[in-house]
Amino acid sequence: MTKAKLQEYVKALNEAHGNENRSYEIASIGRTYAKIVMISYGSRSAWGFIAMTTPKGKEHIHEGDLLKSASWKAPATNRARGNILKGTDMTEWTGPTYLNSHGNYTPHGQLYVGLIAKPSVERSLFSI
Repeated sequence: MTKAKLQEYVKALNEAHGNENRSYEIASIGRTYAKIVMISYGSRSAWGFIAMTTPKGKEHIHEGDLLKSASWKAPATNRARGNILKGTDMTEWTGPTYLNSHGNYTPHGQLYVGLIAKPSVERSLFSI
């Protein structure tokens, strides 16, 4: 994953969800994850993480996977919420889409799919 691709994603995130009181930026880029923060009314919160590589011991996470925040410093690695490189990322202004108890995506507001890479035609919204 390149820094340019991350910047492209954050730009698309700002176009989709940003407004005069809310914006998104890359807070840090590590070896394994990049952290994206939401800035709203002057407060910063961890919006989500993007996998830069496949982490050791977490083979179910791949480069470009979008992950919810478990805390300010760490992603929730139970399951990816799509992949920004494949166009399967599903986001709301609050962060990557939640999973319900069955492991399916549960949108709570305006849902965006594939901010920088368009999803393939065969995929339905909830079969990702």
